[in-house]
Amino acid sequence: MNTKKTIKEFFLENILSWIFVAFFLMLVYGIKVFNISISHDTEAIIAVPEALYDSWIILGRFGLVLVKKILGIMSFNPYIATFMMVVLMMINAIAWEYLFCSLTGMWYMKYKWILPVVFFTSKIYVEQNAFILQTYEVNLVLLLVCFSLYTFFFVGSKWKYIAMIMINALAFSVYQSFVTIYISAACGCFLLWFYKRNNENGIQYSDDKVIWKKLGSLIIIFLISFVTYELMNKCVLKVSGLETSSYITDQVAWLSNSPKECIQSILVYLKKVLLGEDAFYSLYFGVVNVGFIVLSITDIIRKKVKMKAIFILVCLGCLTAPFLLTVFLGTPPSHRADIAVPFMVAFLLQYIMMRLSKNNKKMLQYTKRVCVCFLVVVVYYQSVESARLLYTEYVQNVEDMRVAIKISDRIDQLDLGENPEEPVVFVGHREANLNDSCVKKQDFELIGYSFFEISFSTNHGTWVMNHYMNTLGYKYNLPTQEQMTEAEEYAKNMPVFPDNGSVVKYKDMIIVKLS
Repeated sequence: MNTKKTIKEFFLENILSWIFVAFFLMLVYGIKVFNISISHDTEAIIAVPEALYDSWIILGRFGLVLVKKILGIMSFNPYIATFMMVVLMMINAIAWEYLFCSLTGMWYMKYKWILPVVFFTSKIYVEQNAFILQTYEVNLVLLLVCFSLYTFFFVGSKWKYIAMIMINALAFSVYQSFVTIYISAACGCFLLWFYKRNNENGIQYSDDKVIWKKLGSLIIIFLISFVTYELMNKCVLKVSGLETSSYITDQVAWLSNSPKECIQSILVYLKKVLLGEDAFYSLYFGVVNVGFIVLSITDIIRKKVKMKAIFILVCLGCLTAPFLLTVFLGTPPSHRADIAVPFMVAFLLQYIMMRLSKNNKKMLQYTKRVCVCFLVVVVYYQSVESARLLYTEYVQNVEDMRVAIKISDRIDQLDLGENPEEPVVFVGHREANLNDSCVKKQDFELIGYSFFEISFSTNHGTWVMNHYMNTLGYKYNLPTQEQMTEAEEYAKNMPVFPDNGSVVKYKDMIIVKLS
């Protein structure tokens, strides 16, 4: 039955799906909601927020600062961030499934939990949400992308294109990875729209221009949105008196490596993703892509689709869109920026199950049930592993607090007062003592790494560690470069923390030697 339903009707008719989604969200993210902890970079947004906001602006993420101002959360609260993260994931689950059902008219289809559960419990998305200083905003913008695409397909107002462009530009300005998320979601939504149009009355030759115009409009809106974002970014930088950071351009391997090296890097990355040869990926990623390819080829061979050119083009878009960032960089991006990959895998799973539900043949119905059972098992194990990541982060946070308290106690023993004027220099780094239930942090990017371990230099380490101490109420002054150079030299003959003599007052500064 294709009768359009209201969002309220849709919600009430699928309560079991939402309970299923909520169960897995709490299984994975419950530890973050009920145990307040901070993640890397959060120490900066608490201790020196203005410096961090400026760093976002020079990275082209001015929208992230804007959204925080609109939401009234410029003063960071980790509980608000994690609580709203889960709330918005739940709202996203309902919104995206409503969009997909609106596009297909398949309101009767069961298993409306597939996309949100597979996507939100993926280790890549968990890594992204481990950065709680932006998790509220990222999940809010994901919802805005959904609203933007719904507007494109179902709102008739002539002003909808302007609204879409502004929403998309805002999404890109919050986090640039939403460029690939938007492209991936747009390809997926167009595929569903095309499939419904093809199967309701059959596409007539008179529809050719309409369909090409629809696709062209979607592409043009994206291009204008991206250009709008770039122009807004330049204006914000000019008004702020800041210059663009080289952080992003430094990641573009095409500028420093040979084309052969970049292509090899891309192919190795694709192999890892599709064969699950990385802690963040799984073999089912490749299986789902192969299943989608087989299904699409079968549709073409059995002449289930007209306008094969546009069908092939959109299918290729679905397969390649998640990897556009890697192609642009010429090297794999950080995993937390690669969120389009699990999003599209989750969408393709939803699409395949939709197609199985559409066919009433007994064999395919049995196949569908087997696939659902298998998928539940896969999602369960994926959720267990993802929850383990956040448990590792929790253990690391507890350990860091223990170390911070011990360091503060040792500084107090120097009899310099509760808030000494002497700046504190941290020399070296110290790994967190994790238990055997934690993940091997070497397989991941930042989860499990101590605040006292992330130290590229005495300058960087002292900045991070002092600000982490600040989040716990231990406020110490920062040293000058000359003091840090002196401290490095003096620390060569000092014992390593927590041995006696590892925290000392030297001249007009306090030195903490961690390694």
